[in-house]
Amino acid sequence: MRLHVLFVLPGAFLILLEVNVLNGYTVVDYTGIVALVFKYYHSKCIILLYSPTNVYIDGSFQSMWVLLQLQKFLSGLEGGFQVLSVRIQSYNHEISEFQCRNKTPPLGVVLTSDATTQRELMRLSQSRTMSQPAWLLFLNGNTSLEYFFYDINIPFDCKFLVAQPQENRIFLTEVYRIAEGMSLMTHSYGSWESNNGTIWATTKLYERRNNLHGVGMKGVSLHNPPVTILRKSKDGIVTVDGFFGSVWSMLESRLNFSTSFRRATAYGTLVNGSWNGMIKMLRTQEVDVALSEFTMTKERLGAVEFTFPLIFTRYYVFIQQLSHDVLSWDDFLQPFSTGLWLTVCASVLVLAFLLSTLHNLGRRCGNAEADGPSRYSLYDSLHCVFGIFCQQGHDFTPNSGSCRLVYLTAYLIAVILLSAYSAALVSFLTKKSVAMPFKDLQGLLKDGSYKLGVMENSAEYRLFENSVNVHMHEVFKKLIQNEPNLPSSAEEGVRRICLGKYAFMTTVYAVSWQHAACRVMALPSESFPASLTFALIKNSPYKGIIDYNLHDLRDKGVLKRLRVQWWKPQLPKLKSPWYTVDFYSITPILVVLAAGVIMAGILLVLERKWHHQHKLQH
Repeated sequence: MRLHVLFVLPGAFLILLEVNVLNGYTVVDYTGIVALVFKYYHSKCIILLYSPTNVYIDGSFQSMWVLLQLQKFLSGLEGGFQVLSVRIQSYNHEISEFQCRNKTPPLGVVLTSDATTQRELMRLSQSRTMSQPAWLLFLNGNTSLEYFFYDINIPFDCKFLVAQPQENRIFLTEVYRIAEGMSLMTHSYGSWESNNGTIWATTKLYERRNNLHGVGMKGVSLHNPPVTILRKSKDGIVTVDGFFGSVWSMLESRLNFSTSFRRATAYGTLVNGSWNGMIKMLRTQEVDVALSEFTMTKERLGAVEFTFPLIFTRYYVFIQQLSHDVLSWDDFLQPFSTGLWLTVCASVLVLAFLLSTLHNLGRRCGNAEADGPSRYSLYDSLHCVFGIFCQQGHDFTPNSGSCRLVYLTAYLIAVILLSAYSAALVSFLTKKSVAMPFKDLQGLLKDGSYKLGVMENSAEYRLFENSVNVHMHEVFKKLIQNEPNLPSSAEEGVRRICLGKYAFMTTVYAVSWQHAACRVMALPSESFPASLTFALIKNSPYKGIIDYNLHDLRDKGVLKRLRVQWWKPQLPKLKSPWYTVDFYSITPILVVLAAGVIMAGILLVLERKWHHQHKLQH
């Protein structure tokens, strides 16, 4: 007997007896390879799978002893890893009760490679969840990989390693299939020798699996420019252009696969427990991918897979911009705050009081104001100071220095106030403020004259239908639920906005591309976040490689360049830097002017009659 010392983790070692066990592997081989693969995959739990027909060989418990020793060794590794021994026939039942503490996928270690194991792996490969754990199979040296995996479909995204002894070394080979029915793909992953250690692959998973070898996928899409633009050739072939179409074409070129598309009319919603639209087609596996801007929702995440989000945006409610500006009768008071207007009025009263007081005191004291008649009673002073603030001149000037100082102070304050007021007033009159009948959905509902539309069978529809917000649910019941003809695309929704009083909920991306016949604006107080991407069948084996390449396209700036290409910034039209104040904007001041003229005329008539009556009495 030889003694072996195996160093698996720093500070941890195990003295094992070298005995032959299943498939000709030694205990050292089993423990060393499992520990290294376990560490490489960053797992936190291990499932040891064995076939009972091989555990009890020749009535001996030798193999069971090895199994127990392996479980004991792995459980004692630093970190407190979980280890479970399961008969491979019972894997589906018992694995549901075995969860890693940190929610990481477990490592499934298949210790045997007999006919029972082969049959059970074929059964497991039919499940769409086989890719969730990582796998390590110990295969005997007399069996070829092609023979053992002849009827076993290892999904493209499954991490499946096969250990096989050859020429005094144990070679680790990665196996997978591009698609069911295609040839088995193999990749040399590393080798192990108990005395010399191991050699591992350094490339990442999807750097090794970067070619789909011309596999054909079935796709579906919906015409909704500029994200997806469907075109049909003379021979009936549907192609997808637009932002998503361009991204998908790059993926096809990078990964060497093709897609045949068909046209759809709806995204898909859950109605009475059943999905419709493109999501139904994914659920029934009629198609592999739905290439449209799907909004990621909790409800949909349980039905299909979503790739890495390509657009982060928000949903807004858009309405037609009104053709005229807001007419506000208090615009001429807005340049100054209420407190400033009160200060101006107080200044007029104080200066009028000072002018009258200083003038009368001067006359009593015999200064320069004593010469001539008394001109500044409190009533006259008030009119005088008010005239100064209105930039009116006067036909005489006070004689004393104190009264002239009041005049100077009043004129300086008036000039400064006039300059500030004029500048602010001009900005108010030239600023084009657009009239908004309402600012949110609650206001839209109260208005009562607008219709609200969302795309049929869309995430926006379900957003209103499932909302716990009282106002949103009321909007759904009154404006959306019983609407028989909802828009089928953003293009149609924008067209309806321009036809009249119609509100439509969509993303800024969808509206910015449309060449609308009118100006549209979004309600400022109502928006909802959204992540847009395309959808795949549940547990799609290609989700990982698609996400990997989408991240790479993002990091290299390709996605940003494509967004700029399909959402070109609109160049502003050249226009004069001067803004013209129209007649409508100054209507309030013209009304005040007309009212003043009319009032002056009425007072003139009344004064003439009063003087005429006074003259007749005398």
